[in-house]
Formats: sequence, structure tokens, C-alpha cells
Amino acid sequence: GRGGGARSEAASCAQLTVSSLLRRHARPTDAVHLLKVDVEGDELDVLLGIEPADWARVCQVAVEVHDVAHPRHEREGEGDGSATVGA
Repeated sequence: GRGGGARSEAASCAQLTVSSLLRRHARPTDAVHLLKVDVEGDELDVLLGIEPADWARVCQVAVEVHDVAHPRHEREGEGDGSATVGA
């Protein structure tokens, strides 16, 4: 409506990992020059879902963090806001 209030709807969509996208759309020798991650609070999940062998292909990572103390990660003991990412 035109009431000016925000409206939300639930939607379902396929969830893919970066590693599965690389297998599907890139050659094994292709490099990822810049991996940009902005997924509204689930950035850590995206990074943790990258298979160790694929990190060798990633040259740079840019991550936008909206909420360091994401409620789901706090429940899982990950709410300290730190993540180790290696290439």
C-alpha cells in the first residue's frame, strides 16, 4: 500500500556456495581476482562455505559487515566478531 510502512514477504530461493559456483561456471585454473561478499549479515557463513582448495584461487576479498554480533552466530558461539580468512 501507500501507507509508507515497510512490508516484508517470505521467499524461498536456492542457496549456493562460492565453491559450487566456481565448479559450475569457471575453469579449475581460473582465478577469482576479487570476491565481494555482501549478504546482509551472513557473510561469515559465505566465507566458511568456501572449500579450502578454492581459497588458493582467491586473490582479494572485500566483505561488508552489517552486524558483527549476529544473533545466530552468538547462539553458536561465534559472536566475538572475529573470523580468520586465508588465501
